[in-house]
Amino acid sequence: MSAPRRNRPAPRGSALSGDRRTRRDPRVERDRTEPIAATDPIPRVRRDPRALRAVGLLAPGERLRIDRSRPMTLVDAAASAQARGITGALPAVIPIVIEDPACLILAVPDVPEGRLTPHDRDALSAARGLADSCGGAVVALVFEPVEALGAAGADRVMCFEFVVQGYAPETRAAAVLAAIDTLQPRHVVFPDSLIGGGDLGRRVASRLG
Repeated sequence: MSAPRRNRPAPRGSALSGDRRTRRDPRVERDRTEPIAATDPIPRVRRDPRALRAVGLLAPGERLRIDRSRPMTLVDAAASAQARGITGALPAVIPIVIEDPACLILAVPDVPEGRLTPHDRDALSAARGLADSCGGAVVALVFEPVEALGAAGADRVMCFEFVVQGYAPETRAAAVLAAIDTLQPRHVVFPDSLIGGGDLGRRVASRLG
């Protein structure tokens, strides 16, 4: 004798359940979507340095510098060339000598391999601003010969070339302390570098208390 058959529940989504599931075709829906409105492309201005140099709007050894903030026209290029000609006729820069400064500002740049770094230039610029605000002069303390210190803002140079050579942080700190004791500067400015002026400035500050 066979067991009685049980009525199984109708599967979900079938016609017997009355809850028909809607099937969606992503390809059909994609084709039905409205296309994105096309925008007019922004024209890109192309400049030929050879053509500008040929018509005299660019010097033979000058690089073309493009201002992306606004389009450059030939009128602007001509005005730039005219301004360059006027600037070239100006006299040379006259050095400023401060004979009797009201105070001294000591700047200690890093100058690795005898060259000023961006941090060095920032430190000298800050020292120059402090000196100008109080009628003082900037003294640059270096440990090897450096060029362009005057153009960077220094009025005087104190070089410890034969005293400190190579990596000698303690000797450099002692040299800076000796310069501070001799010059009595109102401010001492170090470049904000990690292993250069930052380390040296902390050593000097700890000695001064």
